[in-house]
Amino acid sequence: MAGVTVLLLVAVWFALTRPSGRPSARPSPSQTPASGSPIVSSSPTAVLTIAHVRVRGRASVIQAWPGPSNTLCVQLEGDITCAFLLAPGHAVQVSYANWLYLDPAGFSFGMFVIGAISSEVASVRVSLGAGRWVNATILTPPPELGFPLRLYYMEERTGFQSLNRDLPVVALDDHGQEIGRTSYLVQCG
Repeated sequence: MAGVTVLLLVAVWFALTRPSGRPSARPSPSQTPASGSPIVSSSPTAVLTIAHVRVRGRASVIQAWPGPSNTLCVQLEGDITCAFLLAPGHAVQVSYANWLYLDPAGFSFGMFVIGAISSEVASVRVSLGAGRWVNATILTPPPELGFPLRLYYMEERTGFQSLNRDLPVVALDDHGQEIGRTSYLVQCG
C-alpha cells in the first residue's frame, strides 16, 4: 500500500510540475533575439511531419518548418525549438531535451532529446544515466524545408536517474569512433 501511495504522489508531482529541459526555446510573444534563442514565427509557411513518436500513450508527430536565419523549427506536443544551428567544427548538438509522459495515466515517463548532426556522423548514442545508453534515430529533413543538416532524436522510457544531471550525447563515425560529444540536462524538482 505504501508503494502505491508513493507512486501516486510521484505521478501527481510530475503532472503539476512540468520541467523545462536545457537547451530549449519556448517562444512567447515577448521573446527577443537577445534571449539567445531565435524568435519563432507564429504562422509557419510549410509545416511538415518529419517523425512519428508516442506521447501519453498515443501516436504523436514531430513537425518542422523553416525558421529564421536558415535554421529549422521543430515542435512536439506544443514545445517548440528553433535552436538547430550546429557550431562550426562540431559534430553533434542538443537542441532540445525534456521528459514526457509515455502512457495516458501518467505513471511512466521517458526522455525526449533532439538535435543536429554533421554529415560525418553515422550514429548517435544518448545516455539515460546509470550506465544505460540508447541509439538515437537519425533523419534527413525533407528537401522542401531547405535545411542542410541531419537531425537525430531519441524517445525512451526511463526513470529518475535521467533527471537533474548532465548526461552525454556521443556522435560516432562509420567506424564506431567518437567524433563529437555534448550533453543535456533535464531538471525536475
